Amino acid sequence: MRNYLQTERFPFICFFLLFLTLVSYADGGQNILPSLSVVPVKTEQDINEKEVPKHVILRNTYGNMSVSQVQAIPHKAIQKWKKWGFYGSSTLKREYEEKTIKDDNVVIESTTGLMWHRSGSKTHMNWENAKKWITDLNSNGYAGYQDWRLPTVDEAVSLLESDKKSNDFFIDPVFDINQLYIWTGDGFLKHAAWVVSFRSALATWSDIMYRNFVRPVRTVQ
Repeated sequence: MRNYLQTERFPFICFFLLFLTLVSYADGGQNILPSLSVVPVKTEQDINEKEVPKHVILRNTYGNMSVSQVQAIPHKAIQKWKKWGFYGSSTLKREYEEKTIKDDNVVIESTTGLMWHRSGSKTHMNWENAKKWITDLNSNGYAGYQDWRLPTVDEAVSLLESDKKSNDFFIDPVFDINQLYIWTGDGFLKHAAWVVSFRSALATWSDIMYRNFVRPVRTVQ
């Protein structure tokens, strides 16, 4: 059986080799098979840029988040794991636009569809007072809106840069750097809440009686 098949294939192989020779000759001796060098190859940069989402919706409802849950939030890179959180940065490709609305300064980030208070509170305060500060901000209708809130830890981490910027902090210079670390609306156990530091690119929890700054956010409709 093997000899029979080989015998049957031999004329076909000879014909195919002759065909390739004739076509190559007619083409001026050029190889008709494409060179590997002309086959488009995706670079690592192309792949990474394709994988970066153009628009994402971050979690905007609060929860009592454990350390493992915070360490598992999406769109971030962890440089150093800690038992009380992590050092890291956002992996989102962010596009900031600073605007002045009714004499109030805001920053719009188009990838996440969030509007941020450009600065926030001038002083640091405990968690309950931070919530009251937001209530007062909404009562005054900052930038014409009354739906400002504390960010979730997902939203706050989205502001973290991988390297220190010109302002010497891990946050884009479009923001005021007075707010070195900010409260989120996410709790931890019974008497703590999550905080994000732009001084050290850190996400960790803090006792609710400790004092941190406030940087409000709202979702752009």
